[in-house]
Amino acid sequence: MVEPVMLRQTVDMGTAVQLSLPMAEVVVLSHIVSRFTDGLELLQLDEAERQVLWNLECVLEKLDPMLFSEDHDACLRQAKNYLTGSENDVRRST
Repeated sequence: MVEPVMLRQTVDMGTAVQLSLPMAEVVVLSHIVSRFTDGLELLQLDEAERQVLWNLECVLEKLDPMLFSEDHDACLRQAKNYLTGSENDVRRST
């Protein structure tokens, strides 16, 4: 039997929250989470941590418009350039 954790204040763990990210961050985060969940690092996580990563991966898959596209690698490079302010950044070329 799992013992309840006593918190100093009440927190409803079932409350949904919203997170707002630019699309570039969604694309890069989706790539990071996918790499992590495909690797051996996943074995070092406990059950709750694995579940959270899988849930996050599912949400990101729905948000990343290029995830299953043949242009995904180019989109990932563009997102990384956007986030780092690279000289190849599309914001500067438009």
